[in-house]
Amino acid sequence: TSHSQDFLNGVCSNVMVLQKSKLKYWAGNYDQYVKTRTEQETNQMKLYAKQQEEIKHAKEFIASCGTFANLVRQAKSRQKM
Repeated sequence: TSHSQDFLNGVCSNVMVLQKSKLKYWAGNYDQYVKTRTEQETNQMKLYAKQQEEIKHAKEFIASCGTFANLVRQAKSRQKM
């Protein structure tokens, strides 16, 4: 770690960051802030990837069904069975 990080760890018990015009509050010293923020960014990227995969599957499903009228016909046909 740098001398600045050591200094911040020694004097800070909370960290506030102004990011995209929003003030975010983090409890703990600087190292805890970095660790927590890194974990949150990683989780956010995983969530985004999962959502993109769900969107992809939904689009593929919709494309495989064809038109809405075709889907209604299929449903009615299955209902008759």
